Amino acid sequence: MLENQEYLFSLSEEVTYLNCASMSAQLKSVERIGIENLQKKNNPFLIENAHFLQIKTLERALRKIH
Repeated sequence: MLENQEYLFSLSEEVTYLNCASMSAQLKSVERIGIENLQKKNNPFLIENAHFLQIKTLERALRKIH
C-alpha cells in the first residue's frame, strides 16, 4: 500500500479529490518547473538554443505524464 503523499501536492486541505483517472493533480515539483520555464519565455532573447531544446524536451515529457 502507498504511503500518504499529500505533501507533494498543492491541494486544499478542505477538498477531497478522488477523480484522478480524468485529471490528476500536479506535483509541486512539476508546477515549480513549469512556472520557471514560463518565466524564461518572458525574455525570449535570453534563451539560447541549448535552453530552447531543454524547454521543448521538458514540455514533451510533462505532456506524457498528464
